[in-house]
Amino acid sequence: MACRPGIRRWKEAPSKRAVTTAAKTGGWTTEQLEEFHGEAKTYTYSIVTSPLSLADCHSTITAKREGERSTIEWSTAFTPLGVAETELARSLEKLYESGLDNLRKLLGTNT
Repeated sequence: MACRPGIRRWKEAPSKRAVTTAAKTGGWTTEQLEEFHGEAKTYTYSIVTSPLSLADCHSTITAKREGERSTIEWSTAFTPLGVAETELARSLEKLYESGLDNLRKLLGTNT
């Protein structure tokens, strides 16, 4: 997907409710769409498989219009497996930041 620079391969499930991606650094991740609300501009997905040391991972992305600007909120809840929660949270934060930074670049915005 264009907003995720670390992805080298993208495979959508026939149902269009799941996607499997391959990272440039190796490892496959499968994400499952849980909820989508077009009018609210929000969707929630879970990570079904991942090379990350986590379980029960659910994330929500919400876009909010604020005048001429928009704000994107990306939140997640998870259970760490054999790794400190703060370490895993920082890894996910870096992943989200890189995706949002690349989205800003694609849209030609600086903030």
